[in-house]
Amino acid sequence: MSKCVIKGPIGRRVLFALFSGLLLLAAPLPADATDPGSGGGIGGTGITREGIGGTGISSFGVVQRFGSIYVNGSEYLLNDTTGYRLDGRPGTVRDVHLGDVVLVQAQAKPDGRLTADSVHVRVALAGRIEKVTTHAGSFTLLGQVVHVTAETRTGGPGAPRLELAQLHAGDAVRISALARGNGRWVATRVVRAPATTFLLSGPVRAINRTQGHLTIGTRTLAASGPFTGIAIGEQVRATGRYVRGMPVVMRVQPVLAPVGAPGTAVEMSGYVEARSGSDVLLANGVPLRYTARTHFSGGTAADARAGTAIAVRGVAEPDGSVLVNRVVLRADPMRVDLPSPLAPRPAASTRPESHERPDIERPDIERPDIERPEIGRPEIELPEKPGG
Repeated sequence: MSKCVIKGPIGRRVLFALFSGLLLLAAPLPADATDPGSGGGIGGTGITREGIGGTGISSFGVVQRFGSIYVNGSEYLLNDTTGYRLDGRPGTVRDVHLGDVVLVQAQAKPDGRLTADSVHVRVALAGRIEKVTTHAGSFTLLGQVVHVTAETRTGGPGAPRLELAQLHAGDAVRISALARGNGRWVATRVVRAPATTFLLSGPVRAINRTQGHLTIGTRTLAASGPFTGIAIGEQVRATGRYVRGMPVVMRVQPVLAPVGAPGTAVEMSGYVEARSGSDVLLANGVPLRYTARTHFSGGTAADARAGTAIAVRGVAEPDGSVLVNRVVLRADPMRVDLPSPLAPRPAASTRPESHERPDIERPDIERPDIERPEIGRPEIELPEKPGG
């Protein structure tokens, strides 16, 4: 693999296109009735223990295109049996928008098509904006720095691009985003949300049960409850309410990495959060193990530094990690197309193992004898001249 394919040719199975739309600066962000403090399951970096099972394909990334649904460059067909969840609660296909971060669980059909069993829309953060830093292209929420890019979306149908000038301190928003590590995120979609609730995803850094404090990522929050069963370093999803203007955690749920059961094929896009070892990267809270056989494009393993955009394909391991066989560096999550199809190719397209040309015996062709007919010349009698 030599490079990241941004737009594949029309003849390929996967074709990317982004919806375009004009965004008026004065237009408000659309309201979103989702309460991050209710329901329970899907959040920021993983899924709850009741979330995933079986084998097949797990794809974690951004909704790039519709008709059916495109994630990480692969098309997943939606049908009447596809299930939907919005932040842990039952949903419908109408809850899926361009720019949403989703976990798609799918199966590969014999003809190579990928059929989605379920689509889980993931929420990374929700709450009140504390500060907008226009020159840096970012805003701060719950101590997390959220970067807005040219691809960050807002709204419903058509999903216009978000302008940072639309956001102000005190605005309550719900954010689909990918983690960059150390309390930094890249927003892929931002919409209005209830101003009374919040949601924070990330690893547990410290627990102070005596004082009732919980540190998630870079933010320490007041907590209401014992929160037994939560361990340091575990990925969690904390929800709660603003009490006299201060966020107070009401519920914490451990989440598992979005990789599926052991043996599941995995596609994932995101950002390198850190290195966990000489041959292990961390992205979306998932350890990504690579070997000498792993194919890198867009750079080498040494170029996979913290904050680098990344897309990978691999296989889920029993310990929750992914054994990676393909890595694309500097991969835009809204445009990345992992170069080869995840699904097996149809049987009709397989070639014989031998590449030798078969010997072809040319037949002897006997030319027929053709007897040409004798053609006599006609006699032409000239008319007599007058007066002759």
